[in-house]
Amino acid sequence: MGRVWRLDTASTSYAVKELYWATDVSTEEAMVARQVRFCESARAAGVAAPANLRTRSGRYVVELPPGLGGRLVRAYEWIDGRPVTPADAGAATWAGHTQAIIEGLAVGAGDQEVDPWSYRAPSRDSWDALVSRCDQAEKPWSGRLRRTVPQFVAMADLMTPPDTTDLILTHTDLQPQNVLVDNDGRHVLLDWDDSGPSARSRALGQLINNWHIHGTTIDHGGIRDTLTSYRAAGGTARISEIADFGGAICGYLNYVHGQAELSLDHSQPINLRIDADQRMPDLLNPLPMSTYEEAVRAAS
Repeated sequence: MGRVWRLDTASTSYAVKELYWATDVSTEEAMVARQVRFCESARAAGVAAPANLRTRSGRYVVELPPGLGGRLVRAYEWIDGRPVTPADAGAATWAGHTQAIIEGLAVGAGDQEVDPWSYRAPSRDSWDALVSRCDQAEKPWSGRLRRTVPQFVAMADLMTPPDTTDLILTHTDLQPQNVLVDNDGRHVLLDWDDSGPSARSRALGQLINNWHIHGTTIDHGGIRDTLTSYRAAGGTARISEIADFGGAICGYLNYVHGQAELSLDHSQPINLRIDADQRMPDLLNPLPMSTYEEAVRAAS
C-alpha cells in the first residue's frame, strides 16, 4: 500500500508514508481524517500508537510536486523500537487486551461499508483468466498457480458476508509486523491506514490468525492467553465457524490475485513488478482448511 521513509531533521525524526495507490488528495484527506479520529479515540483509551501529524495548513495529506514524484504522502511521529514476535512474553496477552479496547470503543461504521477484500474472493472465472495471462507472459510460477486455483476456489466457497448488524470500526490489520516495542517497553500499534468496519467475530478471527496460526502449526497456548486477556478486558466476540477467519482467508486470496496482476501491469514501476514476481512462489502455499477447522475448535 505504501512505503515509509524516515525523515530526520535537526530536532527530531518523522515517519513519512508514500501512498502508492492514492491519487485524489481531497478524497484521501477525507478518508484519512476519519481514520485519524478513530486512532485518536483508541489512543485516548490507552492504546499506544504514533501521533498523526498535520501540515501547517491543517491537512494530513500532501501532494508532492512532480519533480519529487507527485505521490501523496502523510506524516507520523517516528517510533524507535524493536519488532515484536508472537512468542515474546506478554505479546499474546497484549494483543487480546488491545483488541478488546478497540472493540469497546464501539465506534459505529456509519456510512462506511466493509471492504469486499475481507469477504469476497476472486471467482473461478477471474482466476482462469489470470492464469491464461500469466501463461502468455511466461511467468515461471504460472503452472503452480494453475494447479493451486482449485484449492483457492474451494476456500472461497466457505466464505460468507459478515453480519452487517454487528459492524464497528476496527484496526483491521492488528498483526505482529505492525507492532513495535518502544524504548520504554510499550507495545505500539502502527499502520491505522486500513482501519474500517468489521464484525466483531471477524476482527477476533483475524487477530487469532495473525498471531497464532504459523503455517500449519497452531499455538494453542497463545490462543488461550489472547482470549483470556480479551475476555478480561470486556471483549464479547466468539469464533464459531471458518468464515470468522474470512478476513484472513479472503485477504490472502485477494492478495495473491493482486500480486499476480501487479506482476503483469506494465503501467506500474518496475521495482513493484519485480517484487510481485518474487513474492508469488511463496504465496502459492495456501493453508489447508483443516488448519482453520482446528483453529475454530481451539478458539471456541
